[in-house]
Amino acid sequence: MEMSVVDAYARGQQVAEQVQSVLRAFHVLRALAADDAAVALGEVAQRAGLAPSTTSRLLTTLESIAVVSRGPTRGTWMPGPGLAALTGPAHSISHLLGIAHPYLQELVDRFGEDAALAVADGFDLIYADQAHSPSAVGVPDWTGQRFAPHTVAGGFVVMAWWPEEKLTSYLARGLAPATDRTLTDPDAVRTRLAEVRRRGYGWASGEWIEGVSAVAAPVLTADGHLLAALNVFGPSFRFPDRRSRDGIGQELRGVCERLGRAMEGPSHQ
Repeated sequence: MEMSVVDAYARGQQVAEQVQSVLRAFHVLRALAADDAAVALGEVAQRAGLAPSTTSRLLTTLESIAVVSRGPTRGTWMPGPGLAALTGPAHSISHLLGIAHPYLQELVDRFGEDAALAVADGFDLIYADQAHSPSAVGVPDWTGQRFAPHTVAGGFVVMAWWPEEKLTSYLARGLAPATDRTLTDPDAVRTRLAEVRRRGYGWASGEWIEGVSAVAAPVLTADGHLLAALNVFGPSFRFPDRRSRDGIGQELRGVCERLGRAMEGPSHQ
């Protein structure tokens, strides 16, 4: 059946509108990618050269497929976890998981305790993978579990690399304790974060669950962006062992640095 001139024109107009919508969506994504911090709707619209109403509709659509997500303060936006699927495998979670597991196993072999890879998701910390110690007395498998960042060593590492706006917003929400040892005072948390940034690793003991001690360090890209945190944790009665906390932290930093270079590819190793 032949298409009429009117139908052909209408179809052409529809295709043109779809192409225009795709181009606008890429303008919005480019506007968000220009900042590490969350960006206000008006600023996104200005950078993208679009009306705020159009920008808002596009952001809502992109949010539905996890390409963007809402920022920590009302009316702000930031790149979402689904964007990794569009930007290539280099820093995607799946790529990170595939490369990181041997490093987790190396940590288990070094310290005789469980090791985990932790990634941030909004204001949560998720243990994405865990390698287990052969010891009969160990810790639970926390793979897939979400944690409040201020309750675990890996969370302090992640928070230490948050933009100031996000950290301030998180601290303003109020910090609920998990145990009597959990830091809930914002000033005390900031002091701990400054120490983590200075040392390049951080310890936590009994702050998520009593009787468990943990150390964590950041996995960074070559330009200093946080990819994840590596954690080593075990029963406090045996971890840390006779080695100093600083010595263990420095060893963990070295493993994290090698993983970061592996994530960047052969040219950075």
